[in-house]
Amino acid sequence: MVVKKSLWLGRVSCRGASPAHHIYRGGVEQSVAKPSMIRFTGRVCLVLLLASALCSPPVAVGQALEDIVNVVEIAGVEAVFINSSLVSPDTAEDIGTWVYSGAPVVFYGDQPELLLDFYTPRVYVEGMTSAGSRLVALGVIAATGNSSGDSVLRVMGGAFTEDLLGHAIDWVEDSGVSSGSPSIGYERVGLLRDVERREPYGVVESTVELVRLLGDGSETYDWYDATVTQTVSPGKHRGVSGWGWSWLEYRMNGSAAGANVYLSDYDAPPRGEPPAGLFSFLWRIMTFRWDEAFPWLRDEPVVQGLDMSDFSRELFMARYENMGDAGAPFTVRHRYVLRVAEGQAPTFWHHAQVKYVKGAAFNVERHITPPILGGLVMVNP
Repeated sequence: MVVKKSLWLGRVSCRGASPAHHIYRGGVEQSVAKPSMIRFTGRVCLVLLLASALCSPPVAVGQALEDIVNVVEIAGVEAVFINSSLVSPDTAEDIGTWVYSGAPVVFYGDQPELLLDFYTPRVYVEGMTSAGSRLVALGVIAATGNSSGDSVLRVMGGAFTEDLLGHAIDWVEDSGVSSGSPSIGYERVGLLRDVERREPYGVVESTVELVRLLGDGSETYDWYDATVTQTVSPGKHRGVSGWGWSWLEYRMNGSAAGANVYLSDYDAPPRGEPPAGLFSFLWRIMTFRWDEAFPWLRDEPVVQGLDMSDFSRELFMARYENMGDAGAPFTVRHRYVLRVAEGQAPTFWHHAQVKYVKGAAFNVERHITPPILGGLVMVNP
């Protein structure tokens, strides 16, 4: 497989006999202007290429577009990576062309929110809560005639680092294997993926897919179905620290300030079997780590889902308590149905929260994040 960078818009292409989903997993050969071939990991090579733009001097009037934009082929999908620090009015027309072509476009660096000057996503979050973090990368895949609904990526972190671009690469790869339009009778409104990286604790990824029910037969309400998929990858699993996770909590509030939806239905979180008897009481009091202290007392790791939703408050709320291996990653899918007055665009508040733990028995450190990946989820008509 060969990675080549041309002078036209900083294009990077990956060609070879390997399957598409292996493009940035295996070793590749990089060829620039020299005849010698150097073997690199494709993902690392791409990240270094994009991050190198951050070392460029401030943009000057008339600066060549290839110094600002890199067109990258990932798993058969051409994506556009743009160093937001170098964007100027001179580049606006060209960038706008890429955005409205439906190609994945990612702004990264100091001012990724500049992407919103070129495109207004149909589903987006305003007033986001992510204390201690800032937006370091923002991507969009605009809806075109061949797709229903757009796709948005937001990556939050304490500061921009090269490895954060890996989340953007994953997002582009996933866009290439999208399942397409939802079932007949539904319209996909939009897909919103948020990533919160808090070192040394862990990474939380949340994807909201919002679809609208068509032909509901109601002249009073419109109905929307939301599916929220969340993954916790603790630092222990990623090999960067000893932190694991103790619980994950998600809430959607339709009665928050600025919200206008009613909670109509939801799937109750799955419930595992918690430890029983005296040891269960001690576990809850001391956050005792069974898997590390008395592994012979347990068969398999257990995650218990707690339903704390309240229809009277238009509140969907679920917590998942980890009673097994604190260092193992965890993925859960929430689903709820919202209704809104006929003709209105739905708006609702949501956020997540995680408790991380480190240590065992009587020497347990705890860290509870503030509300993260939150804000008002708004739908633009």
